[in-house]
Formats: sequence, C-alpha cells, structure tokens
Amino acid sequence: MAMPVNLDMDLVRQRLAVLQRLERSLADSESAILKMDASRIEADTEEQRELCLEWQALDARILALRERAEPDRNRPAEERWRGLGEEMERVEAELRQRNRLHAALLRRMRRSLVWLETLMRDPARTYSAPRRQEGYGVD
Repeated sequence: MAMPVNLDMDLVRQRLAVLQRLERSLADSESAILKMDASRIEADTEEQRELCLEWQALDARILALRERAEPDRNRPAEERWRGLGEEMERVEAELRQRNRLHAALLRRMRRSLVWLETLMRDPARTYSAPRRQEGYGVD
C-alpha cells in the first residue's frame, strides 16, 4: 500500500488519538446514562461533539493532502503506514461498537423517561388494581 509522500504521518496519528479519545469518552459516559445524570450526560455530549468536530477537521486536512500527494515507494515508510492503518482499522471498529452500545443505552434511557412521564401525567395508566374475579381469592 503506497501512501502519499507528503501526507503527514503526524496528522494521521492525531486522527487516531482523537478516535481513541472519542471511544473513551463514550465508554466513560455509560454510567451517566445508566444513572440518568442529566448534567454529566450534557457535559459528556459536549465533549463528544467537540471531538467529532476535531475528527472532521482532521479528515478534511488529510483528504486535501492526499489529493495533492505523490506515492511514497520507501519500504520502511510503507511498513509504518501499514502498521498505522491496521491500528486505525482496529480503533475504528472499537469506536463503531462503542457507538452502537451508546445508542442502545440512549434508547433505553428514552424508554425509561417516557415511562416516567406517563407515570407523572396519569398514574392510573401505569397501574390499576386487579379486578376481582369469581372463584379466585379469599372472600
């Protein structure tokens, strides 16, 4: 896999670091979601939004460099790029998995909030006393 000669490896490493921080941020926010800690969820969401913007900016810079770059046929550089590419694939897979888990937790939290809202509006809708049926129970 020949990579562009003037594509800065440090830029790609920065992208990798941002993805790793985003994955950690999603993992760290799981407890806030499970506890329904609104202020922490809000802070975590803001951190994740900033990381996504940083990721987007790095991708734009990398793409711009890639379009103008010449292939690098240097063997040691190719091996370094290959190793970095494999690490990037691993981190991206972990991030996708963490993102799916995060989305599932948010859906669960939303269902709980809908249930609480229903309970607050009309408690009778969530529970009604069992009807007495002939032949059951003690008279």
